[in-house]
Amino acid sequence: MSKVQQTREDLQKQLDSQLELLGALADLYDQGQTVVAKSMASSIRVLLHNTDKSHSLLSQLDLEATDFFDSCLVDGVPDDYEKVKRLGSYAGLFGIGVGEQETTYIPYLDDIPGNDPRHASYDEYWNRIVFHDKHNGTFTRKEIVLAVANKDGGAHVDPELDQKYVDLARNNSLGWEGSANNQQHESPKGAELAAMRQIAHEVLRTFVSDYPKKKMAFGGKKPIAVMAGAGPMIGIKKKTKENTVPKVGRNDKCPCGSNMKYKKCHGK
Repeated sequence: MSKVQQTREDLQKQLDSQLELLGALADLYDQGQTVVAKSMASSIRVLLHNTDKSHSLLSQLDLEATDFFDSCLVDGVPDDYEKVKRLGSYAGLFGIGVGEQETTYIPYLDDIPGNDPRHASYDEYWNRIVFHDKHNGTFTRKEIVLAVANKDGGAHVDPELDQKYVDLARNNSLGWEGSANNQQHESPKGAELAAMRQIAHEVLRTFVSDYPKKKMAFGGKKPIAVMAGAGPMIGIKKKTKENTVPKVGRNDKCPCGSNMKYKKCHGK
């Protein structure tokens, strides 16, 4: 069967349609229909996922050089620290909303804690780690989008799922819990859905020039508080010339610049 090459105009219309669909799904999610996040994953896959056999819309339109709106909370290890260990899990795309009856994951949208959002290249954006769970499992945007779209109901349902994805989506591998009024809540579920909503927001902010800033949406829920999803880290500051005390003999000149012997100055 013969095939007809799509023109650039055709592809641009496809892009506009996918962005319109993504915006409509985002609005439904914010109204409480969180299940539509699975369809968001399929749309995001069409836009961003590129392989030798499957070409993303971005690659077909030569848009992969676009700077992406990146709302992920910074999880970088400071350059001057070593032997760093995370205390608790890390989720860069949403917070934890604690209400009177339940604890849920809340996508930040434009209510991003701390610094303003950055911009990132396609590769950095797509392959950056955005989750680190209590089992030391890590996830990129690409991994989460493809797991939902290809295996967990976005466009296909596989008979088997990766264990670390199941732990994230169903078993609260992030380890967060909440309570209110002396009542412990059930463990929150749906981390993958909240992540999909935030990724959709990033894509819309990237490619829709007049897309409005949006406040954190609770989907009809009323949390008492929303906490950022990044646990603290501990580490040891690296030794440098600036923070290392020089070894000075007692009869050497004091390094303070006094021209006195060390033993009669700061070596007393």
